[in-house]
Amino acid sequence: HVATMGFTSKRARVSVVYQRMDQGVPNTIHVMSKGQDTVMLPLIKLDVDEDELLGNLKNMSTNGLRTLLCGYSDLDAEWWATRKDAYEKVIHMDASPASEGHPEKCKKEACEKCAQHYLFEQLEKDAKLQYLGAIGLEGKIN
Repeated sequence: HVATMGFTSKRARVSVVYQRMDQGVPNTIHVMSKGQDTVMLPLIKLDVDEDELLGNLKNMSTNGLRTLLCGYSDLDAEWWATRKDAYEKVIHMDASPASEGHPEKCKKEACEKCAQHYLFEQLEKDAKLQYLGAIGLEGKIN
């Protein structure tokens, strides 16, 4: 496990970056992402019929399921090496008064949460995620 770009209500997705340590593919970085379908669609290159996928997502949501899309990317280790420092910097930013009332009242240019959101989104776009699948989850009411 190399990095986690965590879930927030603004992001509506989570992405994990990891590197396999076995002998098979030691120089490969894997990016896995899952999230709300409307948020993930612009980030994923579809290799399936988009109209059919949208129809399936609509059918699942009409039947009361939460719909998620999953994507992945296999990248050369150099991809992460050129982005690691920016990731480390943004995740170690201290909470500041600039993020108070986030997102309604935050001062965007100084808010660490906005900086994280921007960088995480850029990393996900740069990864050129491929479509992995769609999920329909039942959220039971207690």
